[in-house]
Amino acid sequence: MVSRAGLTLTVDSDGDVHDVGGGQEVHVVLPEIPTSGFRWSLSVDGPVEVVDDSYEAEGSGVGGGGSRRFVVRTRDGGRAELRAVLRQQWNPSEPAERWAASLDVAS
Repeated sequence: MVSRAGLTLTVDSDGDVHDVGGGQEVHVVLPEIPTSGFRWSLSVDGPVEVVDDSYEAEGSGVGGGGSRRFVVRTRDGGRAELRAVLRQQWNPSEPAERWAASLDVAS
């Protein structure tokens, strides 16, 4: 999905490859329920950098969910890999979920 802010990737974008320009912002928005103890973390490889990591609540109820939003900015050309895992930060066991997408960044 492309918005005014740039490309937005969601859980439905898992496994996708997207063509983007250099200097473009890409938003990765994944559902999260912080009170469960599970939190998304994002790792990147290639010509990108993470410039923001925030949580956006939906509703006002205790135990309610929301979305983890990562903002990634592309640099020079090449293939960038974005990988996220959902896990309890204190528990080093296998993640509850995994997500990944690739960006082909134009020079």
